[in-house]
Amino acid sequence: MNKLLILISIILAFTANAHAGIMVVEPDDFADGQDISNPMLGVALQLESGLPVYAYDTLEPDYASTGTKVFGYDAGFGVEPYWDDANVFRATFSALSKYVAIDVVNNDGQGSDNAFMEVFGSGGLLTTIYSSTIDFPGFQTLSFRSESAEISYIRMSSSDGSDFNLDRLQFEVPEPSTLALMGIGALGFSVRRKKAGSPRIDG
Repeated sequence: MNKLLILISIILAFTANAHAGIMVVEPDDFADGQDISNPMLGVALQLESGLPVYAYDTLEPDYASTGTKVFGYDAGFGVEPYWDDANVFRATFSALSKYVAIDVVNNDGQGSDNAFMEVFGSGGLLTTIYSSTIDFPGFQTLSFRSESAEISYIRMSSSDGSDFNLDRLQFEVPEPSTLALMGIGALGFSVRRKKAGSPRIDG
């Protein structure tokens, strides 16, 4: 029992130094053409059809909200960054989140673009956030904050057929207390399994 208490104390000490906050997935942090679809920093990125997401270098700061790289996908003839109602971006979070935001960038060089973000929880659609008209050069950050951790994933699309670039995904990580409880729960389960597997010695 003393060993269990020591392990719990270690977990609490570790998580006490953790801070709930906003995680950022920034395409500029990756090499041009790098596959960034696998779960990283608590989120998995993909084209809704299941194809991977890549970092794509536009080479022009006007086509990104930060730096020059944005999220892209391989349409069969190389990576491109043009998201629309036929090529839907999806971000699925490893743990339920309270906050999510993503930058929508006008990529036309002229005219205007728009997009919408659908926010889903485990029970279905929570809300839809629409951009206003985005002129070039320019971008808008679409965001949603919930009172409780209920955001499971988001999808980005467009209702009028226009396409757009996507940059800088942000989401909130769990509270340290939540991490601590998860750690203690996993530890307790491990101890219980170990006891169940131990041979019984009758006196």
